[in-house]
Amino acid sequence: MRLLIICLVFIVVSCSSDKTETIFVSGRLADCTGVAPQKCLQIKFNQDDDWMYFYNSIDGFTHKEGTDFTLKVKREDIKNPPADAASFKYILVEILEEQPTPIDLEDGSWLVLGIVSFEQPFNREPVLTFSPKQNQVTGNTGCNRLFGKIFKENNNLRLENIGTTRMACDDDGLEQAFLEALETVSAYQIQDGVLMLLNNQNNTLIKATNIERKE
Repeated sequence: MRLLIICLVFIVVSCSSDKTETIFVSGRLADCTGVAPQKCLQIKFNQDDDWMYFYNSIDGFTHKEGTDFTLKVKREDIKNPPADAASFKYILVEILEEQPTPIDLEDGSWLVLGIVSFEQPFNREPVLTFSPKQNQVTGNTGCNRLFGKIFKENNNLRLENIGTTRMACDDDGLEQAFLEALETVSAYQIQDGVLMLLNNQNNTLIKATNIERKE
């Protein structure tokens, strides 16, 4: 009987030390700092969670830039890990799904297709380039260079201190309509590669399509 109890305890402890989980892995590596600056995986455990840095690797898994993965992994405890090291590791069990990483705000630049308050055809090509890590937006109005500050949290977006160079532009009011729309942006959405800048009532102000980074 005593031997049976010991065996049962051993089985329970063994089972509890290993855990199978589903995790999501971003197709984008992130700049992070562990012992030194490095590139980290970004993972989450639920679709609606924010991405978080993962400073280690997943045994058996090879990251692919531009591809998001859903993985089944086994979490395995590490006995006597070194100081400042993880006390467990993930081992790939199965790749459940892989799909292209969705375009995000900072990917390339955005060619403006439409400004709701400006109904005439464009005779110029306004462009926006967003750099959330530096809290900067750059680009041009189709005539003047544009620069300013942005503040992004999830899909909320605020633009401040928007300025331009001072060349005279014969654009029938395009530049003014563009700048006025930017001042009231409070959020954004990206659908099928089209960026929509929204006001605080969720109405579209500006539509733009993704292009290669262009200043």
